[in-house]
Amino acid sequence: LLLSLISFLLHSYFDFKAATLTTDISTLAYLASVLFLGIGFWRLDREHIVKKNYFLNSNEKILFFILLAFATILRSYKLYAIGHLPEDILWMEHAFLILERTIRSPFLFVGDLSTNMPAYPVALFYLINNSVDFATRVPAVIYNLLFLIALFFLCIETFGKKVAFWSLAIATFSIWDIHNGRLAWHNLSTNAFLTTASLLFFVRSLKYKSYTSLFLCGFILGLAFNLLYIPALMIG
Repeated sequence: LLLSLISFLLHSYFDFKAATLTTDISTLAYLASVLFLGIGFWRLDREHIVKKNYFLNSNEKILFFILLAFATILRSYKLYAIGHLPEDILWMEHAFLILERTIRSPFLFVGDLSTNMPAYPVALFYLINNSVDFATRVPAVIYNLLFLIALFFLCIETFGKKVAFWSLAIATFSIWDIHNGRLAWHNLSTNAFLTTASLLFFVRSLKYKSYTSLFLCGFILGLAFNLLYIPALMIG
């Protein structure tokens, strides 16, 4: 709470758009407050551990990873041959500013977009490969794979394993989902993951009385509001 208050005061009284030490402190204070809040919820969960009933046997694990492998291949195949779109330039320009330390806050606008958070993974992957195509496309593939994983476990929690595997198979080979998972629309490509993951953790918080799941649901819902209002409205 103290770190969150410090971050709020620093953001209120100082220009967090400037590349200053104050911006670094205010950002780190906020991130630390979120981290400590999550640890607090996790410690509450340790007092009552509930056994989950969705464990997969060996054959089910093999099938799960085979479907994820197909999903990865379909979304990564000829990723460099898509061509460049305005979104690539938009995110890379902001990623370069982050790498140059000209921008130090994840709470800024990018054009008419409500946040610059998606530019941070782009900057990270550019450091790994020094390729614009790699940096702008791979995060979208990862967001899409996270959506498939969240969808699978949400279906297990609500409808059982049979529905979960059918849902994963349909989504894996969905043309729309493959297309969406290959483009650098990072403020949009996160929608499916954020919506599904928040519902997953909400269901788990009620089903297992899990404080950690409740925290993760709120955290992901907060990301949804910050990135774009569409997933938040869908969840509501």
